[in-house]
Amino acid sequence: DNHYIAICLHNFAVANIISGDFSTATRNLEYLRDRLSSEITPLLISVLNNLGVSLISVGELARAESVFKEALKFSQLLNDKGTEVQCFSNLASVNMYRGDLDDAEQFLSGAEKIAKSTGNNQLLAGILGDRAEVALRRGDFFKAKELITESLKCSKYPLHNASFLLILAIAELSLRNAGSARKILAKVRPVLKDSKQRMMTWNLLSAWLHIMENNRRSAYKSLSRAIQIAEENGYEYHFIDQIKYSPELIKFVKSMEVHSSYLRSALSKVPCRKIFDTLVEPEEENFDIIIRLFGIPEIKIDGELLKRPWRTKKVEELFYFLVVHRNEFLTRDGVTGEFWPDHNPKIARQLFHNFLYWIRRTIRKNIIIFERGYYKISSDLKFWVDIEEFKRLINLGQGLINDGNHIGGLVELEKALSLYRGGFMDSFYGEWSQKLRLEFEALYLDLLENLAKGYYKMQNHQKAVIFCRELISADPYNEEAYRLLMRCYAKLNNLGGVKKTYEELRDVLKRDLKTDPHPLTRELLNSLIRERSS
Repeated sequence: DNHYIAICLHNFAVANIISGDFSTATRNLEYLRDRLSSEITPLLISVLNNLGVSLISVGELARAESVFKEALKFSQLLNDKGTEVQCFSNLASVNMYRGDLDDAEQFLSGAEKIAKSTGNNQLLAGILGDRAEVALRRGDFFKAKELITESLKCSKYPLHNASFLLILAIAELSLRNAGSARKILAKVRPVLKDSKQRMMTWNLLSAWLHIMENNRRSAYKSLSRAIQIAEENGYEYHFIDQIKYSPELIKFVKSMEVHSSYLRSALSKVPCRKIFDTLVEPEEENFDIIIRLFGIPEIKIDGELLKRPWRTKKVEELFYFLVVHRNEFLTRDGVTGEFWPDHNPKIARQLFHNFLYWIRRTIRKNIIIFERGYYKISSDLKFWVDIEEFKRLINLGQGLINDGNHIGGLVELEKALSLYRGGFMDSFYGEWSQKLRLEFEALYLDLLENLAKGYYKMQNHQKAVIFCRELISADPYNEEAYRLLMRCYAKLNNLGGVKKTYEELRDVLKRDLKTDPHPLTRELLNSLIRERSS
């Protein structure tokens, strides 16, 4: 009958999820949802929960959240405690992927209470496993191990246990316990043959282990298998999420120069500062000229690095001035007033035209045009300029954060940060370039502060520490940055880090400014020490 057919289709969809065929699973589950929506039944709730799981697996978090909320409403109407627990767990997963770990903990706390009240140990095992994953994302690896140990005591299903053991392996690798990680990976391997997604994770963790053991050849093989599984099955979202646990693995990929466009695309989305020279690489085939103005300027024309020497440094500076202001109307007298304010106007005009000749000769003949009394860069040429991308990404990131998408916004802000290779046009000292250098430096410091505060707010205290440290390095008298760093160390149960940070601030202020930390900073130190000692 129809009910039996629906059950069979649902079971096939679940098998698709387990095997990693999310597109087929999503298609079948959406069909079933429409077919069963006339009546609230346990089967409909199960369909909705599995549809949400399938959507999460391809990164469609907003749709997944909507589906899970619908399932939760139906499960509460039916007073079905088991599916209610599953709905809470699934909503926690959405928040985990977003980086909203406090919200995830809140959902899991509710789910754990219900699971304990039902006496269903398998449900409880799943919740404990989810809590372990939250602990991993917070960087609390010992807590993750403790929770996985509890979950394994409650669970009786081999495939569920395999998922828990993979979380345990990540914790052991993060703690650099290579021997323990090796035993776990060997134990779990036979159970994973029917789950492509878990096999991808297993291969990534194996590559990480091989790197720790300095076995680069085996690491390369494991990584290649993980990439193959991810690319063949559309696992980019999970691949990115898993690889973020291991900066060592990302560094290895960079050093080995793995030739995979799929991998390069995936890694460009990994927010991992200080691992790549840059996370933002323009697609060279889409631009005629690519210019980087942070640090020592660099120009690529048609994908090739410009190696021809400039006639003079001032000719080069004029070219950058025209590029930066290419969307403005520039008169000859306006430019000469900027570059040769003290020269005789006739001589300044001669210098200007002479410089234009050398720019055209160095770059290309049609780079600068004269139109209706104004000089401008030709609009026929497509430019990518790092300072423009820097500002665009900052605006995009702040917009996402303002809209409530904190993790998405922080990723865009990290991309912006990766473009800042140094001050604007380092080694050029024209008045216009020095003014812009100060403006971009202020944006850079604001960016570091927003990243540090953003990750602290998301409870990702380890990432917050990285950006606090970078902010202090760039602005060594920023006492607010020291205070935030002290709070981060306190959250990580690192009382030594709290004290050391205060001592660093005290010494810097005393040495350079002959002053002491603000009383608020001293009060914060005492408060954090009392909290951690009690």
